[in-house]
Amino acid sequence: MKKTRCALYSSIHKFIVKNAARRLGCSLKKVEELLVPLSKLAYQAYQRGDCFIQAEDFESRRIADQVLDVGYVKRDVYTGLSEFETHERYGFPHNSFWEFLSAKYLSENDEERRIFNSRSFHDFNERKAVTLFLFGLLNEKDDPLVEMAQEVMERSRFTAMHRQQQHRTCPPSHAILELMGELTEVPSPLMSAFAPLCPTRIEITRDCSSNCVMGLMKMLLLLRDKKIALSLSFDQPSLKNNLSIVCAMKASTCITSIELLRCNDLKACFTASGLEHNDTIQHVKVVGCRIAEGDELRIPRKLNSLELDECNAGVTQRLLNEFSKKPSISTLSIEYCSLNENIERMICSILKKAPLQNVALGSFPDGPMNQFLDPLTHLQTLQSMNIDMSDMSEDDVKNFTLILKRNHLETLNVHCPNSHSLYSDMKEHLGSLQDLSVFDFSGGDDWITLLSALPQELQRLELRVRIPAGNAWMAISTCIEQCKQLLELKIWIVYDDPPPHSTLKKLFDSIAGCVNLQLLDSGGLTIDDTMVSDLCNMLDSLQHLQELDLSGNLLSAEGIKHLARCLQHKNKLEIINLSGNPGRDDQTAVNEMEKCCHYLPYTACDY
Repeated sequence: MKKTRCALYSSIHKFIVKNAARRLGCSLKKVEELLVPLSKLAYQAYQRGDCFIQAEDFESRRIADQVLDVGYVKRDVYTGLSEFETHERYGFPHNSFWEFLSAKYLSENDEERRIFNSRSFHDFNERKAVTLFLFGLLNEKDDPLVEMAQEVMERSRFTAMHRQQQHRTCPPSHAILELMGELTEVPSPLMSAFAPLCPTRIEITRDCSSNCVMGLMKMLLLLRDKKIALSLSFDQPSLKNNLSIVCAMKASTCITSIELLRCNDLKACFTASGLEHNDTIQHVKVVGCRIAEGDELRIPRKLNSLELDECNAGVTQRLLNEFSKKPSISTLSIEYCSLNENIERMICSILKKAPLQNVALGSFPDGPMNQFLDPLTHLQTLQSMNIDMSDMSEDDVKNFTLILKRNHLETLNVHCPNSHSLYSDMKEHLGSLQDLSVFDFSGGDDWITLLSALPQELQRLELRVRIPAGNAWMAISTCIEQCKQLLELKIWIVYDDPPPHSTLKKLFDSIAGCVNLQLLDSGGLTIDDTMVSDLCNMLDSLQHLQELDLSGNLLSAEGIKHLARCLQHKNKLEIINLSGNPGRDDQTAVNEMEKCCHYLPYTACDY
């Protein structure tokens, strides 16, 4: 196995100490004692952001000379404000030695380490080098290692590895993987702490660090016999470049889902990932992949869920041909894919014969999807449906209504045109769907009439709507006021005229009544500084809130600081997204807001 960075620098450290002991004619223990003050000063300089140690930082010139004799640092004389004024300072040959000694000091000082850990994961990348060294040095100390690992899991968005980061080598959520990459072996106490907090989805790309990849391999080996449903997402280069992960995947029984992204040779990706002969994979998602002419695919034996997104007709046809042979099919999702007559026949056949629980169909570039509505009416087991109702006839609307009647839906995502008959039929049947948990509505002007029909037991509501008139805001507020059991609320609104403050205040008051709300997305509502007090009053009522998205609003630096002061007495939120607000670039405002959450995205891409 590849040697870890910490192990490499530990070997260099031993070499330096051994040479110094021979040169100075003293024991190894004596040299280590000489390095104690240097390690402390290195950490203090690190806290200041200074890579040099000033001569006056040492207790005496004698100690400075002794440290210099060890060979870790070299003395540098520089000129002050006057050419006659000189100063001495001590520097390391490379910043990595400064970081290693800082970590060595922390590994021997419990209280300092706890303080470091408590603020180390606001921005993992900023303190990553010392944190990685520290984790490796704690490998032999079970209790501090487990304590630090748990801190990382809680503070680095460990359970949200699905959030893509386009501006960093690895997202903050990969922190625990990078740290595990520094362990020569995983101690038993850490296994016990790690397993219950395992992520549900991990995305590995060509940009992931070697430490991250090594950590994932160790995690797969660690969890290989655990009953954890783990989803891995790869692109083709990340599969080719990380054969160790592929080997660990084949030995693991905890992986139940695989996503393959933008693979130019899908057959090679299936073979490399071991998909063709896997007995544990139940779900496969394929996004934007290609396949060579004549290549045949074999899919996992126990596959019951297939998602295809942005696939050409060749990929879609080959996968559907294999998938249709499976005896137990629960999920079929086909979106933005190219179709032909053979593919359409296979989709209709699956819809008629399989006891599907989850279906997503829509946005086909080669034609409308109304041909699939009639086969869908045969289903009576649907729990989730995502459907595009654009360009539908009256008969299609009747079929859609029949689907609503025959199935006990928990999740409904529907893109609707501006069809009066569709709205009328939907309104009639929405109220009977007591288990409906998501209502995602896009497009149209007559949607207002539907809001009063939504079940009051609704848990997740996502409105993607256009505001045609002022009374629409009142309809939204009234709807939210009635759905007091909401856990997630997302409001995406297109409007011609910004809502007045009184309208937003009414909306805030309605949201405040949803006391169990965990996620609130109210981006782009033109919330400015004058609305912060009302916003704070609303947030005071939401004691269970974990994620708050206020992106694309009009908050200045002062408005963000005001909001931060209101939030500091609450439990820390997981995420606060303020991207697109004028004050987001003010560092003072950012520093205040970072005290209120574990993760503060800089741009919408980071969220």
